[in-house]
Amino acid sequence: MEELTGRVLVEEESVLEVSCVGVGFLLVPGQTLPMTLFHPVFQTAIRRSVLGNRVFGVVGGVSGAEEVSGRGVSRGSLGTLAEIYEWQEEEEQREGRNFSLKAKGRDRFNVLEVRRQADGNLLAKIRIRPEIILSNPLLSVFSQSISRFLQPIKPIPAIQPTEVQESKEESGPDVESPSQNLEENIVCDTSVIRSASHLRRYYSRVSSWPEWVYDAYDPVLLVGQIHQKLHQDLGRLSHSQKHFPSDPTELSFWLAQNLTLDDSVRRNILRMDSPIMRLKYQIQLLQNAVT
Repeated sequence: MEELTGRVLVEEESVLEVSCVGVGFLLVPGQTLPMTLFHPVFQTAIRRSVLGNRVFGVVGGVSGAEEVSGRGVSRGSLGTLAEIYEWQEEEEQREGRNFSLKAKGRDRFNVLEVRRQADGNLLAKIRIRPEIILSNPLLSVFSQSISRFLQPIKPIPAIQPTEVQESKEESGPDVESPSQNLEENIVCDTSVIRSASHLRRYYSRVSSWPEWVYDAYDPVLLVGQIHQKLHQDLGRLSHSQKHFPSDPTELSFWLAQNLTLDDSVRRNILRMDSPIMRLKYQIQLLQNAVT
């Protein structure tokens, strides 16, 4: 396959027109989408995407009869923007041209308008859904003259101290330690969580809400609850198989992709624009799951 380099960045709330296809499943951001296309209409649409901005829209939950006709793609439909990073076009003697590609789910969108061109290509005007990342609500409690004397709540490192020590012993003294990149990830180290909880308890005393309200919507604590639940349910797996994302946004989409869910439940998750709301909803799903 021919590899396409670079990355396509789309601004939130932006409106653009892309080729759109309807499929029987829901594409989740971050999910890999391998496709082999035989229908000439789909091949034409994807070929234009490869030669253009390399993205196309995927609307899920469409039945087999509606995939070719395009009736499953309508105004208000929820979809995911897919970015092509590998593609290949071959010509077979019996079946004609065979178009294969690999794409990665990126941004979620809603369909505003749909129109079909003369060659059958389905074009949709879409609006990119925002990804709402909330800041720490306690930062607005203090004035700058007071808060500059207080200790800030720093991100929790993602690698446990025991793992760092073992990696140093294996790599030797001359190899760069992975602990240098700890601040890039959000982690669930219980000792640091206790420290952050102590600071949050102190900050909440001068706010109008009690501490448990901030704990219920703290993304670090929500990630820790999900990690603990997954480690309990998947205790038989090896350590290498129990590597879960630590970023709240990546973890929420990872759960939507890997959990066994109905399309209606997965669609509800994709309609949520905040990773905190997705994680709280997924915690309820994990707690109600029958093992």
